[in-house]
Amino acid sequence: MVTNTRAVQLRRVHEWSPGRATRAWRGNTRTLLRHLSRKKQMVETTISAARSAVIEVIVVGIIATLAMDLWQRLLAIAGLPPANWGPIGRWVAWFPRGVFVHRPIMATAPVRGEIAIGWVFH
Repeated sequence: MVTNTRAVQLRRVHEWSPGRATRAWRGNTRTLLRHLSRKKQMVETTISAARSAVIEVIVVGIIATLAMDLWQRLLAIAGLPPANWGPIGRWVAWFPRGVFVHRPIMATAPVRGEIAIGWVFH
């Protein structure tokens, strides 16, 4: 028996297209419900993965900030000067003006509140 592969492919498209699912499964409610249940599980899995990724990014960011601040404390104990967050603030403050590269950053005009901006974005 020869099967028409194009017909099989089209049937699969109908099976997995949510808009055409009711047309493809007319009269077969159990199969339609199973399909919708699978779709719901796929969406829930995707949302769960996205939520996990966001939580992971936040946790890594907090840990990285704490490690950086701890390193600054250790450098201060060793007698080295603390980090100057002013250039970081100056760099970030120029973003809305469309300037992302400065050569050198210290030659760029100072911005009001650049140290506070630098601390927030460090």
